Order: sequence, then structure tokens, then C-alpha cells
Amino acid sequence: EVTVIGEVEDPTSHLYQPGLSRSAYIRMSGGFTSEAAPDKVYVVQASGSVVTHTGGNWWFSHSGTNIKPG
Repeated sequence: EVTVIGEVEDPTSHLYQPGLSRSAYIRMSGGFTSEAAPDKVYVVQASGSVVTHTGGNWWFSHSGTNIKPG
């Protein structure tokens, strides 16, 4: 299960689907709201580790990265 929360139109959980990217899960949640800050998106992995942006245009350079299971 992948949970998308924050400034998206429909914060909810989705069944994990191999091969889907972060941006795909955001789109499945209706996309960003007008209040969203796409450059401040972060991913909390099942292990508890957090993947954050470290400069540059992180969201767009990594939006195609697949979400990993577990």
C-alpha cells in the first residue's frame, strides 16, 4: 500500500503497483492542489528512512523514479 497525503486533491492510499513512479501516485491522488509546494515533496519508506530533496529541481529530476515495495 502507498499512502499519499498532504497538498493533493484526494489524499488516500493506493494498492502498490510495481513500476509506478512517485508522480504516478500523486496523479492517482488527483494531483497537487494550488497550495502545494512540489519542491518540498518527500518519501517515507517502509524502513522509516526519509528521502528528501537536497537542492536543484528534485521533484522533476526524480519524479519518474519508481516506488519500491516493503
